[in-house]
Amino acid sequence: MKYTTLYTLILGLFSIGWTDCPEDFMERMQRPGHSEIQLSKVTISGRVLDESGFPLAGATIQEKETANGAIADSEGKFTLVVADNAVLRVSFIGYMSQDIEVEGH
Repeated sequence: MKYTTLYTLILGLFSIGWTDCPEDFMERMQRPGHSEIQLSKVTISGRVLDESGFPLAGATIQEKETANGAIADSEGKFTLVVADNAVLRVSFIGYMSQDIEVEGH
């Protein structure tokens, strides 16, 4: 089976929104029996395209090591809320999967 490289235009199409911690976050964390840690989240938007610029409808975009993911629409567009340090795995049948780090974009 011949594999083709999966090209994405995710990098330039990020739409980032940060979720701030509530003002009483530290106070709530110091309560006995409370061990939940809230991570910053970002909203990622982009398009998945092949090397010819053709949108890959149905491509999957998944936050690695989680069940969180999205499927690209008919124009290759997707939106996904992930941890700010997430790694996204973009995959499509017949193409090699590609991992993209969210942090720093």
